[in-house]
Amino acid sequence: DWRVDFLVPASREWTTWSSRNRKAMKQQEFAEFLEDNEPDIAQPGGAALLDIALNFQASITGNFVSAKRLQDGSSQLVWNSSTEQGQIRLPETMQLAIPVFERGAPRELTARLRYRVKDGDLSIWYELVRPHKVLEDEFQNAWDFISAKTDVTILLGAPE
Repeated sequence: DWRVDFLVPASREWTTWSSRNRKAMKQQEFAEFLEDNEPDIAQPGGAALLDIALNFQASITGNFVSAKRLQDGSSQLVWNSSTEQGQIRLPETMQLAIPVFERGAPRELTARLRYRVKDGDLSIWYELVRPHKVLEDEFQNAWDFISAKTDVTILLGAPE
């Protein structure tokens, strides 16, 4: 005879990190993002990562390699390029500890750190590792909590 819809609101932290997922940022923009969200970084530590982001340097070197065959007149031209980091290395990953839903407990979430140098500009970003699984787990936790506190049957979805 009745129905209750409960839309679990995402936390501000989850919204902040997921909205910038896989979006390249200039070095200063990335550093400012880290500074604003430093409390969410569990490993390698927000201050340490911010220092790395501010002082990170990368460059691209490249050369052409040409090979010619006199026998058949064929040639091969290859461009070899490599990216080199300066003395400060960007870690491969960082660990976040953020709540998924409002008022939820912080959850560990891994993010891969990526960078590219293009036309002399350094871009840095992060890629959340399987964020959908963290969402599924937290949704199940909320479902289990509601089930334990009530004596109603919970249905997923809308009636047809």
